[in-house]
Amino acid sequence: MAILNLALKLNPTTNKYQSNWNPHPLRAEYFTPAKMPLNLIYPRPDGETPSHARHRNFHSQMTYEIPIGIQGGAWPFKYEILAAPTGATIGQYYGSANYGVISWTPTGQTGSQSFSVRVTDCDGSTIVVDWTTALNDSAFIFVNPNAVTSGSGSISSPLKLWSDWYLNDHNNTAYANKIIVLRGGTHVLYGASGATAGVFNVQVDTNIKPTSFVEFPGESAVIDCSQGKMVIQNANDFYVSGGLYDYACQLVNNAHVFWMVGENNSRATFFDVGFDHFDEGLVGDDNANAIFLGGSAGVRNYFLVKNCTFENFAVYQNGGFIDLYDVSNFLIEGCVCSNSFVSLGIHAKATVAFGTMRNNDFLENISGCCMAIGYSSAANLLPHDHEVCWNRMKNSGAVEIFRCVASTGYPGQTYNTFVYRNTFYGVCPWIRFVGAEPFDIDANLVVSTTTLTNWDMSIATVTYPNTATTTLTAVDANLLPTDATLRYRRGCEVYR
Repeated sequence: MAILNLALKLNPTTNKYQSNWNPHPLRAEYFTPAKMPLNLIYPRPDGETPSHARHRNFHSQMTYEIPIGIQGGAWPFKYEILAAPTGATIGQYYGSANYGVISWTPTGQTGSQSFSVRVTDCDGSTIVVDWTTALNDSAFIFVNPNAVTSGSGSISSPLKLWSDWYLNDHNNTAYANKIIVLRGGTHVLYGASGATAGVFNVQVDTNIKPTSFVEFPGESAVIDCSQGKMVIQNANDFYVSGGLYDYACQLVNNAHVFWMVGENNSRATFFDVGFDHFDEGLVGDDNANAIFLGGSAGVRNYFLVKNCTFENFAVYQNGGFIDLYDVSNFLIEGCVCSNSFVSLGIHAKATVAFGTMRNNDFLENISGCCMAIGYSSAANLLPHDHEVCWNRMKNSGAVEIFRCVASTGYPGQTYNTFVYRNTFYGVCPWIRFVGAEPFDIDANLVVSTTTLTNWDMSIATVTYPNTATTTLTAVDANLLPTDATLRYRRGCEVYR
């Protein structure tokens, strides 16, 4: 990896330090070197993905939007297009529109088109992301609930109902490996009836059913999930972007929206997806989550959840927003969670290695544990190389805001656990169950509404000092001058 000269100089206008290559507005003392190398999560290279994968196809009359997911590295990143068809753009710097997301509206281009994006981190390390996409209008099936009648599925003659492509049959292959495009309006998620009366789950298997579900850019699709869930059994390259998945089905013991089971669930991506009104189901005691990557006999790789929203959840016993088992190379980034009670919100419960949970917000009316590294014994392999960084968390109630580590699954064995540049405001984070080495805990702001008993730095290595307090007066630099309430921080930068 190339390391660039990071000589920093003070900008007299902004009073912030800038490097000679990257205008990210980070003060020199807020820079944190990478804990792990840059690691591409999405999109994976052409040689690794099938031709029906979402990013491998574009439609002549629809904007092409593809997120870039990079695990590890020294965040924030700079994104640059090295090669792309005319008109393609990407948000280069943190805070810019479409940050780290390719957006391109085809204007007569045909055949195969190539993309190349360079990602540079604050260490100066780079990774280049290359892939191709091909014009293939026939790969897309459009569903418009406002259509008068159901058509052929083309953009000009869309299907009307979700059931028009599912056809009330788990094994009907009429739309195998297609990309479902949901036009604006309310869709009812409806599959086939099963053992439970009134439940119509949608089962997704490669070569049998569609594996990509995309909201038409610029429109608002609402998916009513009250009658069933999505059960992804064996579908590598499963992809969901956009749409609001509303009202999880409550006729089952444990609610889910996306329940991923089996070994063949690698390279799954959830981008810009909304989840609302999620209750735990009839019992709610077994991983009731909007996105649940369940246990597997093998390890799945390359899992991305980016820029998703979670609101109005009520999961009191076991679950929350996201729960992951048996996965390596994963990134949960840029998500916003609010107005919810969860037992464990975003939970790397039984994950294996090379995971990043970064730049997520828990800011409004959250009760329960916002985030946790599990290191559960349910993992198939010894867990290592996890980081929780640049998140903002606020909670209420009596449950610790963050847990590291939530389980004693691998006592004295885990290694490379990093928690840095987070803001915690609420019940004290719990740092516990050390592995083969102390955790690296750096440059966090902890404002506890209880005590600091669980903020145990005796089992941590601290390179960049943390600020931990039970009184706001100890962090005056982070208070609003008018009423002395806490300003949230992204890492150590203050945001009003």
